Amino acid sequence: MNQDPPILNEDRFRRMACGDMDSFYELAGDYFEEVESRIPEWRKLNASGDDHRLREEFHRSKGGAAIFGFERLHAHLTSLEKQIEAGGGEVDIDQLLGEYENAKQAVAALQVGN
Repeated sequence: MNQDPPILNEDRFRRMACGDMDSFYELAGDYFEEVESRIPEWRKLNASGDDHRLREEFHRSKGGAAIFGFERLHAHLTSLEKQIEAGGGEVDIDQLLGEYENAKQAVAALQVGN
């Protein structure tokens, strides 16, 4: 049975914060703002079929997901990269944005819990 990875690996998030949770929350917020600013470009690339650039965008974002411990988002981005490489056509940007929102909510919940 294939199980989805967790939305947020809290242990990784805390380790990467190196004891400065407030600054790391701020960095995570910057990551989400950057993603939100890129969404119109992603939609254009997706609609125009510019798979090479769209894959690069997703790869770059995947690196951020790994740093913060957003495991499910990282897995989803990896899957989209593979889909693009295989010539799988347009990707579901809205589903991807849902994964970003899940990660964002997980960070907000962690922050409230501290």
